Amino acid sequence: PPFTTSTLQQEASRKLGMSVNRTMSVAQKLYEEGFITYMRTDSTNLAESAIQAMGAEIVKQFGPKYHHERRFKTKNESAQEAHEAIRPTYAERQNVSGNRDEQRLYELIWKRAMASQMADAELEKTTVDIDISTQPGAKLVAEGEVLKFDGFLKLYMESTDDEEEETQGMLPPLAKGQKLELDEMTATERFTRPPARYTEAGLVKKLEELGIGRP
Repeated sequence: PPFTTSTLQQEASRKLGMSVNRTMSVAQKLYEEGFITYMRTDSTNLAESAIQAMGAEIVKQFGPKYHHERRFKTKNESAQEAHEAIRPTYAERQNVSGNRDEQRLYELIWKRAMASQMADAELEKTTVDIDISTQPGAKLVAEGEVLKFDGFLKLYMESTDDEEEETQGMLPPLAKGQKLELDEMTATERFTRPPARYTEAGLVKKLEELGIGRP
């Protein structure tokens, strides 16, 4: 879904390394200059006119195959639904003037809003068995997904607090019988780690889960 205040704070923290405080003051500037809708909102609703405008822009830029009209409902009971989700005021405006933070945050908001109206990505779950030339009978296994159609991923991939999860899972296109050269081999010893300390993004997420609200 498009950004609400809390998801914007989380993604700006993860993707742009901006503190919650900084994110909100930059968003305030963008709002005052008329680039985005109101930045304090718990709603994922979008105005009909915005949905139409975004749809038209997606078809223009990426073609009709990438467009999929969606309407989101807010799951949170304590949500204040007075405003719509955070979105660009004009779908065709891809970047804005202003300092670097304003440009980066606007771009994040633009991509997320547009991606919310795009088609699903199509992934093929794949398990690859890889024989080892020097050890007959032994094999390596790679599990993951091969991207068949990128859909909304063309624009936007949501981050998680766990970086390790994010990079795993995508495999390059492979063919049966293909020869794979060994690039490097790393042996990693893993120890059980205590739960990580909260990042700002993780804290915002937890506050919301517990129904405390957002900063």
